[in-house]
Amino acid sequence: MSLFIDVNDMNEQNEIKAVVFDFGKVFYNYDRWPKFEWLGQQIGVKKEEIYEKSRELIWLMMKGKLNEKEFWEELGKRLGKKLPEGWSKKFWLIGLDEFGWNEKMKKLAVELKQKGYKI
Repeated sequence: MSLFIDVNDMNEQNEIKAVVFDFGKVFYNYDRWPKFEWLGQQIGVKKEEIYEKSRELIWLMMKGKLNEKEFWEELGKRLGKKLPEGWSKKFWLIGLDEFGWNEKMKKLAVELKQKGYKI
């Protein structure tokens, strides 16, 4: 199902104050496997194990029940590994150049911002 709103037809009763975009596979063509493979090489664990041990934690983080620091601490415990400080920035940057933006969503965000919406 898709939801399209013509922002030109908005009135005061249904005013939109902000638009929130999901990042992975919506705003950005994202693939987790190269990230898990890189992490596995860093700590000596298979990418499939990282995926299995992180699935529940990802949902908890998405629901706001874990922050990123808590996520990585708990994942390290579940994997039986200590994750080095500061390495997570490298993790998030892996693959950004390879997968690229969803250009349609990027264009939509730019247009909404130009119309005054908070993005």
